[in-house]
Amino acid sequence: MPFDVPLPRKLKAEGWKVKIREKERVEPPHVTVMHKADEWRLGLRDRQLLVPPGGRIKDIDPAVMQIIEEHWEQLIDSSFHEKLYNRGSAHTTLLALGAPPRH
Repeated sequence: MPFDVPLPRKLKAEGWKVKIREKERVEPPHVTVMHKADEWRLGLRDRQLLVPPGGRIKDIDPAVMQIIEEHWEQLIDSSFHEKLYNRGSAHTTLLALGAPPRH
């Protein structure tokens, strides 16, 4: 399931977006941070940037990073559900995400 992190109007007006996209290819769970034509993919397991596109975390507006931190649990939950539904195998998904089974 896609998930958009709510951003203040000021950041949106500057061209910032933060989301888990729908129908991502099979890769580590991540959140995509976009600013105009620039894009970063931040891993939800290790908080490191995925390559491609790579980049530097310090290039992301500190206010955007703060909002990502505030929504971290929601992002992890959204990523969990996306992988679960796309792969169709709860067991594989739980192992891939390193998450305990949810009841």
